[in-house]
Amino acid sequence: MAVYYDEVSGFDVTGHVTTHGGTGGGGAGAVGTVYLKLTDGEGVLRVDSHGAAAGQWTPLGIPSDARFSVDRLVLSGAGVVAAPEHQMAIEANNVDVLSGAVLTHRVTTAAQEYSLLMTVTGTLTVDSASSIDVSSRGYRQGYTLGNTQTGGAWMSAGAVMAGWGISRAMGLRTGCTGTTGTRASWGQAEGWAIGGTVGPVEG
Repeated sequence: MAVYYDEVSGFDVTGHVTTHGGTGGGGAGAVGTVYLKLTDGEGVLRVDSHGAAAGQWTPLGIPSDARFSVDRLVLSGAGVVAAPEHQMAIEANNVDVLSGAVLTHRVTTAAQEYSLLMTVTGTLTVDSASSIDVSSRGYRQGYTLGNTQTGGAWMSAGAVMAGWGISRAMGLRTGCTGTTGTRASWGQAEGWAIGGTVGPVEG
């Protein structure tokens, strides 16, 4: 939903323009997006549950996007989980993650790697109830940088970001996941688990 307006009086557009997920027999759906644009003001994309149930994640952008660009991105409410629709960067002037919301990326598969890449030119706000969380969404078991099994961790030897993984069973170190501060710093999976990933946050 998109709302463009010149002025508003006596009406709370952030609280009364809503796209809550449905609650049918299969459980709650995802929270939709609301784009609010005041003439000559910033455009604000909101994903806000307002406390309503949310059972699925919300994709940011569409398949044809090369990047996800917005003036201000606001994620708000318990159960709100948002991620780029596919592997692409988020570019925003300001990002707010509030009231229990989570910003993440899609889960890496054997065919496609995902990471969270953000450029925030203004303010990034994450309150104490919310998070930017990419835990357990990185390379699959035995995979490493480049989404390959060559040099991948094994025997519970994973590392996150840059660093060597250690095999508890064998006392050996295995592949480095990348150089700190580069875009090649996806997390490497453990031999018996799933890694977490994060790309650089610029701003």
